[in-house]
Amino acid sequence: MDTYRRCVAGCPNVTADPTSEGTESLSVVCQYDVVPGVTRAEVAAQVLDGVCAYTLDSRSILNRCVPDLLLKFADEAVSKVKYNDSTAPPPGTQGWGDTLSSDFNARSVGEMIFQDFYSAWWIILACCGISFVFSFLWFIFLQYFAGPIVYLTIILLLGSSWAIAAYFLYNYYRLKVLHQALIGTGFGTIDASLYNEKLLLALGITFAIIAFVLTIIILCSGRRIRLAVQIIKEAARALHAMPLIFVFPIFKYAVLLGVMAGFVWIFALLSTSGEIVASNLTYTIRNETAEMVEQHFPQGKAFNGTITMQYLQIYYGIGFLWTYNWIIAIAQCTMAGAVASWYWTRDKKTMTSFPLIRALSRVIRYHLGSMAIGSLLIALTQFIRILIFQAQKRVKASQNRAAQMVLGCLQCVFRVLEAFLKMLNKNAYIEIAVYGYSFFTAARMALEILTRNAFRLFVISKIGSFFIFLGKLAICFCTLLAGLGMMVYFNHQNEMAANYAVPLIVILIFSYITASGFMSVFQMAISTIFLSFCEDCERNNGSAERPYYMSDSLKAFTDKHKQEQPKV
Repeated sequence: MDTYRRCVAGCPNVTADPTSEGTESLSVVCQYDVVPGVTRAEVAAQVLDGVCAYTLDSRSILNRCVPDLLLKFADEAVSKVKYNDSTAPPPGTQGWGDTLSSDFNARSVGEMIFQDFYSAWWIILACCGISFVFSFLWFIFLQYFAGPIVYLTIILLLGSSWAIAAYFLYNYYRLKVLHQALIGTGFGTIDASLYNEKLLLALGITFAIIAFVLTIIILCSGRRIRLAVQIIKEAARALHAMPLIFVFPIFKYAVLLGVMAGFVWIFALLSTSGEIVASNLTYTIRNETAEMVEQHFPQGKAFNGTITMQYLQIYYGIGFLWTYNWIIAIAQCTMAGAVASWYWTRDKKTMTSFPLIRALSRVIRYHLGSMAIGSLLIALTQFIRILIFQAQKRVKASQNRAAQMVLGCLQCVFRVLEAFLKMLNKNAYIEIAVYGYSFFTAARMALEILTRNAFRLFVISKIGSFFIFLGKLAICFCTLLAGLGMMVYFNHQNEMAANYAVPLIVILIFSYITASGFMSVFQMAISTIFLSFCEDCERNNGSAERPYYMSDSLKAFTDKHKQEQPKV
């Protein structure tokens, strides 16, 4: 059955009956430029000519009108298959099923995505705002529940580690000593692999060692864990005192998006620049299509780029990486300056107004050169990684194992170097924001402080990373849940008709971007508070002449019995 198909405002709810004397005989769908007839004879003639088609009672599924008759047959088929019964399609439904199947298969994925996105655009927009609200509430939540979350996580980490070790060792005991079947995991492939005594013993010992090491580290780091919890709370308080700082990631991402759009445009111009080489296409296609090509495209055009253009592409690629990292460096130094101004103010109630704008003005006026030097180091490292990646693609085709291993090692080395430079630059920007050092002086000072507080840095960075991950997960999950609830409430469609996949994926992407922006502010605040705390401990001793700048809650982690560098 191949009938005319068109867009309608709503699916028909009447099955046309050509033999009826009522209005059912006039229920048709016609082509866009055809007016339906007013009599039964006119409608029948239009249907016979193929410009109109009789309607069937239908429901909307995936923006297509599906006949109820076909849906009822599908339900009956499912129920009969469940009880090993056989079924056949009702008379007249086979053609509709073929038409529906071909229509769905012909519908492009791009059209489905666009239509689903268009139908739920306002829900997606609302969820973007909801993600901002959840992000702000997360910081308020951390001020009061950071401690319980950390300790609950530690308990779950140790408990799960020892439980996994006990599971493997106990199953080894069952197989080796009791000659019994192991306690299954519920996955047949995994259970089959675990019927190996040596594997069970190795896994049990490995997880037991990991659990033991984690237990020792946590037991020896109790004071540092409490310090990490307190620094996280301090970072949340600092951000809560400067609500405008939450808008800054939006500004940063807008600038980065503009830079990326400009890069794509200019790089496209560079890629299509050079000497135009004309080539006759008739020699590369079949004879029967050569005449058609010659009529519409007499000659093909290709661009033969010169050496100068190739060097310009490399130059502009390095320039893009440099500019991209430079903008990120300015944002990091600005946020560090705002948080540091909060920390280094003794009376928090008398803090200057608009600290974020003041910090940004200081960065633009005094520190753009330092930001440029730090971002250049990262940009060069990233460009070298891109060159190595291109070499890996070429070597992979040649099957040269030695070259692949060498390039893989180089890629790993420069990846670690890039991560180290990002960590060092971030802390150097904090020193620049606080003291106004030049880049290399700030990097040296930051490296010395971090070296003297390496163990504290390790504990706080790991706990801070966990909080950042937990925050992203919580914000994305809550936003997705809100979006799903709004779609279910406003669509009023049954489960078969509701298509929520595309809007939820878009909501997930936007909520993750929002959460990442907020979490980057939080991560910078934690690093700034921690480095400022270490500086405060080394420069002051809590006496009347050299009082601490830290809050009363952080003073509990300093040594009150020595008028020297506190030991934490």
